[in-house]
Amino acid sequence: PPAPAPTHAPAPAPTPEASKPVPRPARPKPDRIAARPGKLRVGMIGPGGKPLYADLYVDGARKGTTPTVVPGLRPGYHKVIAKLPGKPPVIRRVKIRSGRETALLLKAGK
Repeated sequence: PPAPAPTHAPAPAPTPEASKPVPRPARPKPDRIAARPGKLRVGMIGPGGKPLYADLYVDGARKGTTPTVVPGLRPGYHKVIAKLPGKPPVIRRVKIRSGRETALLLKAGK
């Protein structure tokens, strides 16, 4: 019996240009990727879980009273200080990630 006829046309032979690899678009370098600001949500509790209203500073600038949300922080590490009258300040170093919200719950000593 005769061989069945092909149902599709044979693939054309590759041309020299077709055999060259297609260049990939260049990836942006990490220092050129646009970092989006992040947010910091801060609360403070005392003994027994009672909420406390402390003055909040981020990188030396007053940002309000806890509990609060501090928007527009650049990604990276920031110094957070919560001050209550008559108590030592609570100091933390917090990492803010690009486009994300970071939660920080501070605990005041007795």
